[in-house]
Amino acid sequence: MYYKENPKFPEGFMWGASSAAWQVEGGVADGGRTPAMIDLNSKKKKPYADDSICADHYHRYKEDVALMAECGFSSYRFSISWSRIIPHSDGKVNPEGIAFYNDLINELVKNGITPIITLYHYDLPVWVFEELGGWKSRKTIYPKTCNPADQIAAMNAEELTEKIWNDTYVYGEYSNFVKRYWKEKDIHPDIRPGEFALCANPYVEYTDWDWAIDPVGMEYMLRDLYNRYNKPLMITENGFGAFDTLTADKKVHDDYRIHFLRENIRAVKRAIDKDVEVIAYCPWSAVDLLSTSNGVEKRYGLIYVDRTDDDPKQCERIRKDSFYWYKKVIASNGADLD
Repeated sequence: MYYKENPKFPEGFMWGASSAAWQVEGGVADGGRTPAMIDLNSKKKKPYADDSICADHYHRYKEDVALMAECGFSSYRFSISWSRIIPHSDGKVNPEGIAFYNDLINELVKNGITPIITLYHYDLPVWVFEELGGWKSRKTIYPKTCNPADQIAAMNAEELTEKIWNDTYVYGEYSNFVKRYWKEKDIHPDIRPGEFALCANPYVEYTDWDWAIDPVGMEYMLRDLYNRYNKPLMITENGFGAFDTLTADKKVHDDYRIHFLRENIRAVKRAIDKDVEVIAYCPWSAVDLLSTSNGVEKRYGLIYVDRTDDDPKQCERIRKDSFYWYKKVIASNGADLD
């Protein structure tokens, strides 16, 4: 017994999946788009593919939206490429970039799919880095005015947002600013020696890429965030990266992904049953796309994109077993997870 109440999700719950512009679109030189820093980084990942083609979503978005509609999506989370919208430092908006996203949004709406838009997903334009200094520059952060007080406010905001993550990842400790902030606010986190060291969790399983599989952690996170902030939550990246095998008759039997999604959906519902307001579940990802570090070999999609790191082929779309399973889940509003 997984639920104390009705296994169905709340009326109007948004089911869908996710992507990010630089990982799915391709078309990096099309429609007036200029290079992004992530383009340059992706070219250093040999023998993996770079982001020049990805899943070719830029040219095949109508086909992809049709597949989303067939699966029953009511939402789709995607990001907007900064380089496609503002390709140069003159700040002029690129009409071709606007047209692409307008067309995508119109296609989604026409198919009853609510767009969930992320403004920035790691695709800083090269011109922002070269001419403004990237995220290290307060010109990029855009203080409200040139008033020195606003400059300092922007700097403080960066210390408590962007830098609080990166400093910890790189240096294994929090910055002096954060430590001072805690002291002034009488905050005393119980940080002990060695706690930032990476270690395996013996109580969970791992994917082929050593990512923890922890649906109980999903419930924990949702309950903790909601109880702390009391704001509606949506899942926008919850996926299973794996080596998928395309059979001779063009099938992908990804029961491992179905199991992962099933257990995480159950965890979301357990949180909802404890009065956590979760409004959307958009796992990663709709179609196979470019992994941040492992090319297209590491596949996440409900829809297989027939290409390899060496050969983009035709990027044919093929429905995986998880696609048909998820379609059934959506049609039942989460009640049928078998």
